[in-house]
Amino acid sequence: MKEELNEDLEKEEDNKKDDKNIKDLKENEEKEEKKSEEESETIESKAEEELAILKEKLLRIAAEYDNYRKRTEKEKAQIRSAVVENFVVEFLPVIDSIEMAFDSMKIEDEACKKGIEMTKTQLLNSLKKLNIESFGKVGEEFNPELHSAISHTESENNEKNTVSCVFQKGYKYAKKIIRHAAVQVTN
Repeated sequence: MKEELNEDLEKEEDNKKDDKNIKDLKENEEKEEKKSEEESETIESKAEEELAILKEKLLRIAAEYDNYRKRTEKEKAQIRSAVVENFVVEFLPVIDSIEMAFDSMKIEDEACKKGIEMTKTQLLNSLKKLNIESFGKVGEEFNPELHSAISHTESENNEKNTVSCVFQKGYKYAKKIIRHAAVQVTN
């Protein structure tokens, strides 16, 4: 009986130890879970911070790319404009010569006259395709921003400050004056 009692006591102690071990295990598991939750929250907050940083970098890069694209488009337009202007400046004396030859020609050969007129028309159409506009016509009001007064004459019709003769046409490209029109102005 004593032995049974001892055995029962031992079992009870073992049960208490087991209960304590189970309790300790549960506490350890709870601590581990809390620790794991805290770590996952920390990892999650770090991930959110990194995500925010990456989003900001992405937006900055997208803005930089957009600015780069706009800048290169503007540079291309400026280069194109400069090339067209340089071409036209070099080509204007040729156009002037053809126009003067056509205007002063007293050729009776209609085929020759028609050929020169067609060449002149093709040149002027090519300039239009490049957005080059000519200006300076008799009867226009004198504008110092567009015209260069070479000489003055007295008005017979009381039309003052108008163009009475065009010595050389003016040309502009996209609102920029390439060459002022050389004109005679009535006073």
